[in-house]
Amino acid sequence: MKKIILLTLLLSLFLLLSACDSSPQPLPPEEGATLSESAENTTVVPTESTTVVPTESTSAPVTTHPDHRETLSPVPETSAPDGYGTTSPEQTTSAPAVTTAPQHVHAFDVKTADAKHFAADADADHGTLYYLSCACGEMGQDTFEQGRKTSEASAVGAGKDLLDGKKVLFVGCSYIYYGHAVIKKTNTVRSQTDRSDDEGYFYQLCKANGADVSVTNWTYGNHKLKDILSDTCDAGTNCAGTSHLSDLKDRSFDYVILQDLNQPKGESVDQYVEQIKSYAKIFTDANPDVKILYAIHTAVYYHTYKLEMPHYSYYRQMPAMKKLEQEGIQVIDWGLPIADVIRGAASVPGSKQTYNGNSFIVAASEKDGYHPNMLAGYLTALTVYCSITGETAIGQPYSFCTDTSIDSAFSAAKYRATYYKYDKKTNFVDVLASAEEMAGLQKVVNRYLDMKVYLTY
Repeated sequence: MKKIILLTLLLSLFLLLSACDSSPQPLPPEEGATLSESAENTTVVPTESTTVVPTESTSAPVTTHPDHRETLSPVPETSAPDGYGTTSPEQTTSAPAVTTAPQHVHAFDVKTADAKHFAADADADHGTLYYLSCACGEMGQDTFEQGRKTSEASAVGAGKDLLDGKKVLFVGCSYIYYGHAVIKKTNTVRSQTDRSDDEGYFYQLCKANGADVSVTNWTYGNHKLKDILSDTCDAGTNCAGTSHLSDLKDRSFDYVILQDLNQPKGESVDQYVEQIKSYAKIFTDANPDVKILYAIHTAVYYHTYKLEMPHYSYYRQMPAMKKLEQEGIQVIDWGLPIADVIRGAASVPGSKQTYNGNSFIVAASEKDGYHPNMLAGYLTALTVYCSITGETAIGQPYSFCTDTSIDSAFSAAKYRATYYKYDKKTNFVDVLASAEEMAGLQKVVNRYLDMKVYLTY
């Protein structure tokens, strides 16, 4: 009897256990599947192809960096115990796709001649050296050569015959005369006779090198080229409504230097180039052999970097400069070397001075902090002279800059007292008196003569 009772209990227990085992059981997670840290935020959707659907806290698929790649093992077919079925490949949970960005390989084959890529000044064996760079901007260690070797540049005075007995005309505004490249004339002085035989720094440099040159100063304060070389002046000054072009009776020159305030905002490159070409034609009609040069003045750069007076935009004007040179008009860039020294992009070889804006730009008032001073005026004259003659800038004379026996306006002390009232801190007088500093600045000018940054635009 006891055996029958025991067997009955065992049978009941067996039936109870069988009932428990027949309840649905969750499938084990498949190997390689990516789940979020919290199981509560992971939902398994029982569709035909079961995939892990991320909810709010589930991370999105990650794109690996080229140098950090992870390999996910393939998801195997998962077998359940007998009686619970087998998951087919179609039912296997898929891992997030991993995409790998293509790895960038530097190609240092881009040639850019500017202050950033400068490597070494020219010498007897090579021109100026610049570092090659990659299209991504990364700079390499190899260099390329641009410009003349020092042995290829004419020696000081060797090119004087190109200017001896010649007539030179400067057309522009105060960015030429403020630093004495030519001597300032008021806007009321309009006759060509009164503006001929100028003896500013350009004339003095020619004379010191043995060239007897005639310089006409056709510069007017706050004037654009269209105000000076059109039939009517619209400058809004005390000469508005007059015709500076009509006053220029003799238009036959050997060299004409054009300097504009800026390329008018809203005017296209082609429009501006055609405008400059029309001004050049005024002089080529009078002398087909005339050499036309276009000057980029200091303020075009200086105000670009100071973020003031945005109409003096270096970047807007460069494409036109490139096209002008393609049209046979030589571009003289006297503004960039000065601006690069001011902002520290170009160092002065052998210098013991600290250069800043006041080293080259006047500080006459709170508003006037953009005109070139005497030092910048000399560098202007030097750049024009070397551009015409092909001579090296290194070793060129400059003692006339402060020689008051030539002109009382050449007094550095008087100039400083007049044009540095707002901020009296300036070292230009000390620089002009230092052979080492002037030699260093001449090396900078020599470097920039062949740089031609505008050709890269």
